[in-house]
Amino acid sequence: MMGMEPGVPLSLSSLRDPEDGQKPDYTYPVLIKLAIHESPTSCLTLQEIYEVIQRRFPWYANCSKKDAAAWRNSIRHTLSLLAIFQKKSRPITEPGKGHYWYLDFTKGAGYKRQRKRNKKPTKA
Repeated sequence: MMGMEPGVPLSLSSLRDPEDGQKPDYTYPVLIKLAIHESPTSCLTLQEIYEVIQRRFPWYANCSKKDAAAWRNSIRHTLSLLAIFQKKSRPITEPGKGHYWYLDFTKGAGYKRQRKRNKKPTKA
């Protein structure tokens, strides 16, 4: 599964390395799920997700500014698009920016969120 050896613990480090200088061939949902899954608290901020992915796959840390903006936008888009990724507010006692993201498997394996549509006002 995903290029991993059987019996190896599920984590980013268990994914195969790409060719030197090549972008990893894994989808963003897979990278995000594994990054969050292997964190000690099972939740990460957006910035922490970026950092974990960059540490594991140097391509993300060393790419051009244009590519960096693109993959970061894709991570944000993926987090907001798939129902498995849920966010929770930081505790008041913990200063910082942003929410924590965690995995909620009760929402399915990663399907799209329900669209929120505004109801049209009824005419009298």
